Amino acid sequence: MQRGRTAAAALALAVTSLLGFAGTSSADATGATGATSDHLNRGSTLWAGSQIESSTRYGYARLVMQTDGNLVLYGSNWGVCWASHTYGSGGNRAVYQPDGNFVVYSNKGDVWASHTMGSAGTNVNINWNGEVWVGVTRLTGACG
Repeated sequence: MQRGRTAAAALALAVTSLLGFAGTSSADATGATGATSDHLNRGSTLWAGSQIESSTRYGYARLVMQTDGNLVLYGSNWGVCWASHTYGSGGNRAVYQPDGNFVVYSNKGDVWASHTMGSAGTNVNINWNGEVWVGVTRLTGACG
C-alpha cells in the first residue's frame, strides 16, 4: 500500500513539474516561451510559443503567438478564427503596452497593432463567447 502511494505521489509530482508553466500565480503570460495563461496584463508580453487560453461556451479558445510571427486565435478544434496576418514577418512577441495598444513586434519594430491606444481596461483576454478583448475593446468575433 505504501509503495502505491509513493508511486502516485511521484507521478503527481512529475505531472505538476511538466505542466507547472501553465499555473503561474500571477495568471499572466509574461513568462518564458511555452507559457499559458488566461489573460495578459498591461505592460506584459506574450512571447513566441506562448498563448492565452480560456474556456468558452464552445469549449475553449487560444490566442497563440506563433514562432512564425503570426498571432492567431484558434477554436476548440484548432480551427483558425482570426489572425494578425504577420506570418514570416519576424514577429516574436505580442506586447500589451501600458498605453493600451496591443502590438506584435519583430526585432526590427512593430509589424501589427490593435490601434487601441488610450482605451480603458487592464488586460487582453478571451471571453465566454470566444472573443478576444483588448481592454474594453473587442478585437475579434466569436470563436468556437
